[in-house]
Amino acid sequence: MSIKETDIPKQIIAHFDIRLFEVHAAQGRHYLILDLDNTIADGKSYECDENAIEVLRIAKDRGLLKGTCLLSNVQVPWPPLIKRVSFIAKKIRTPHYHAACFPYAKPHPRAVQTALSMMGASAEQTVMIGDQLNKDIRAANAAGIYSILRFPSYGSDPWYRTGKRKKQNAAIEQWLSQQRR
Repeated sequence: MSIKETDIPKQIIAHFDIRLFEVHAAQGRHYLILDLDNTIADGKSYECDENAIEVLRIAKDRGLLKGTCLLSNVQVPWPPLIKRVSFIAKKIRTPHYHAACFPYAKPHPRAVQTALSMMGASAEQTVMIGDQLNKDIRAANAAGIYSILRFPSYGSDPWYRTGKRKKQNAAIEQWLSQQRR
């Protein structure tokens, strides 16, 4: 996997921290688009990163976040998948868009633009956090949104993503080593 300049996230984080939202709020970014699987929830279950959920609650309570939207990559409108996305969105008290589907699946910016519209936010006011460089970060960057890669991701990858994840991680490590020089 080769990384183009347009693929680079603005920031890479391992854990959610309230300071992340304080910094972005100070820059006028009070809205958050949040990927679901392997960013705040395990990709195979209803298990969530409780620390991330608590940090989001605190950020909302302190007025650092005016709006959030959960953006899932659910490719087919299969009821159990939709139910899971809705359950987690309710748990973090946010609207959600579960249909980032073909032909407008991430990295196409349409799903991100829909999330912006749902929140009544502009790209300049928004941060997007995701775990996949080739989907979440590219979609955010294509929509003109400040992007943050959650690395390493939360939860476990499904079997079909492990090869892609190895390539992504190698590309990110290569990019990071170049930045350190």
